[in-house]
Amino acid sequence: MQWQVNLNIELEPKAMNLTVEIPDEIAWRLSAQAGGDLSRRATEAFLAEEYRQNRLTKQELQQLLGMETGYQLDGFLKAHDICIDGTPQDFERGRRGLEGPEKRTGADLIAAIQRSPYRDLEIEPERYRLPVRDVAL
Repeated sequence: MQWQVNLNIELEPKAMNLTVEIPDEIAWRLSAQAGGDLSRRATEAFLAEEYRQNRLTKQELQQLLGMETGYQLDGFLKAHDICIDGTPQDFERGRRGLEGPEKRTGADLIAAIQRSPYRDLEIEPERYRLPVRDVAL
């Protein structure tokens, strides 16, 4: 006898059902080792991979998983080792920005300071008069 793991994915306006047949011995081992509902685990793994490959948006993923809050979704993404702080394109832009100061100009610095919510901060270091001791000329 074989177990069937059903992936129920409800996409408006239709629903799609996928069936994965797993031999009993493997299904028992998977259930014993990791616990939990195999159908839910398979659905989550499939959806996580689709999100990782940029085929689902965060909103679609949240809807398909039946999660009410973004906080729950962030926990899901973290549990599946999916970066939640940006897209791969965001990280590529950040990496390119760190390649070196030769790619940045003074105008870039001025623009960054003007965008800052802390524009009134004093960033000039305090200057101290240093004592002069035993100077022989």
